[in-house]
Amino acid sequence: MSSFQDVVRLEALLQQDGIRTLLLSQVAADKNEQQQLVDYHAAVDMITYAPTRLANDLQLATPKWLSTAYFPEVSKQTLKAIKEQKDKEKTDHMYLLCGLLLSKICRLGHTTVALHIMFPYMLNLDSDIKLLLAHMDDVALERFIELFLSQLVLHFRDSSVPTAECLPILYFYLDDVIAQRKGICRLFTHKLLFEKVHSGAFAELVLRFIKHLNDRDDGLLASTAVSICEVWSDQNFLLNASSRQSIYIWHILSALLQLISTDDVHSWKLLQPLLAGVQLRLEKPDAEAKRQAMAMAERISTVLTPNEPLKFEELEDGALGGIGDNEETVNGPAFDATYFAPPQHVDILDVDPDDPIEN
Repeated sequence: MSSFQDVVRLEALLQQDGIRTLLLSQVAADKNEQQQLVDYHAAVDMITYAPTRLANDLQLATPKWLSTAYFPEVSKQTLKAIKEQKDKEKTDHMYLLCGLLLSKICRLGHTTVALHIMFPYMLNLDSDIKLLLAHMDDVALERFIELFLSQLVLHFRDSSVPTAECLPILYFYLDDVIAQRKGICRLFTHKLLFEKVHSGAFAELVLRFIKHLNDRDDGLLASTAVSICEVWSDQNFLLNASSRQSIYIWHILSALLQLISTDDVHSWKLLQPLLAGVQLRLEKPDAEAKRQAMAMAERISTVLTPNEPLKFEELEDGALGGIGDNEETVNGPAFDATYFAPPQHVDILDVDPDDPIEN
């Protein structure tokens, strides 16, 4: 196929609802399941690699305008195809195909643009997107969930009760997925706590969701609490962790202490590692470590002796400053503040989930 024909095909996909039409026609075709799955994968590859193939044909790098305009349009037309699927017998096939497509988009590094097309609809508890997520593969779904949580935290950051606003949305989208795929649970109990660095509000949301999951998986919160306290009291962690990592584990532990009781502390054997972590930081010469130690000691005391909470004058008079005064992880995203912002070509304010999806 000539480069000119490739350009025409790509323009048709973008400007003439070509992606939506392709998805609907794939689902409408009567084929055996094995052939249908082969055709679905071929369609997904054709859609997701179209810009790269065009650039290769032209022997150029993928044009910036194309890379920034293409995948938001793909995401938009994917939603459109799902909502226009009328044949109930084909509904599961549509979710399967679109789940494969969204997974590929995420694996190719375009999770953010896909999320920003879907996010306004997700705030309204969109059942189509819920079923779409259930058909994504685990790797892509984990990427999507992490960005979704971050975006929820940012969206509700000015709310008086941000976590209370976020949790029902998480329950709606993730309860069934986690019930069917236990591996996704590890995203919350391990990866988002110990492999990444996020904000304090993000840590609180993750811990409260783990507590929710604990209602049907008894012991989940306890095992997570033990792991958190082990990291908190680990001298190697304290010596080798970056300032942001150290502050993040402080926020994680603070969020945990809001969710547990004195009985939990004792029955889960948390007291010794809690106090050991405090002592390690008190012995360090830098003011940040001492701030963390004293502030955590105060929080521990509110759990153990709520009627006689511990107070440090150094924290009261501000002599040691606040936790992470110079760190952006305290109230905002751990990464560049623009990381979760919509790409410039996408005006997310123009997306109205109450209106039909239109070009």
